[in-house]
Amino acid sequence: MPMEILGNEFDIMELIKEAEKGDSSAVEALTMARALSDELSSNADFEKLLHKYYKRMAARGDGNALLYIAQDYERGKTVPQNIHKAIEYCELAVGRGKRTGYEFIAEMYMNGKSLPVNYKKAYKYLMKSLYFKGERGSLTSDIGYYLLAELYFFGLYVNKDLELAKEYYSEVVAMGFDYGESYYWCSNYRIGQIYEQLGDDVNAEKYKNRGMEFYNWEDDLDSVAIEDLLTRYP
Repeated sequence: MPMEILGNEFDIMELIKEAEKGDSSAVEALTMARALSDELSSNADFEKLLHKYYKRMAARGDGNALLYIAQDYERGKTVPQNIHKAIEYCELAVGRGKRTGYEFIAEMYMNGKSLPVNYKKAYKYLMKSLYFKGERGSLTSDIGYYLLAELYFFGLYVNKDLELAKEYYSEVVAMGFDYGESYYWCSNYRIGQIYEQLGDDVNAEKYKNRGMEFYNWEDDLDSVAIEDLLTRYP
């Protein structure tokens, strides 16, 4: 029976049948359903099922699947945490043209959860993505732009540059937001902090309030707790 999640209809059992046959579009639909549903995202068996499907796709050289498996190994929820495998799969994804793999490695060095914090290495991997194959392009993810903005906001390894930080945070904002926590909210809040430092109180309030929108419905969170959630780095 189809289930409706935030206005989207998914026939989970039918999608699983198609995924078992190797249909990558069915796997992607299941992933979207998981992202929109608290019930599915908290279901360990469903997570293991997705891991199986993506592992199969990764074996065929699918770049997005390689990134998915990399994140599974980095987080250590569906499979035992293995940072070496996480980096290996990120680099395999890069080999398939998915330079987001570099940005995921940069995040590992920034957040300190799986690797010791190393801002120099984080910057190095962000630059490898930005100058992929020797030509300056653009970063591919909200994660990448947010991390680079954070480096310039705090002056971590690079010289502090609020204008450059605002430019990169704005790239994240331009990408929009999903239905859950995302760098969109954090970037809006950071832009507000930049305007605050520049003495522009009107824009400071505007962007900080926009950043706090996602958490305002949480009755058990005060403004201090929300600010802590929105300023996760360094």
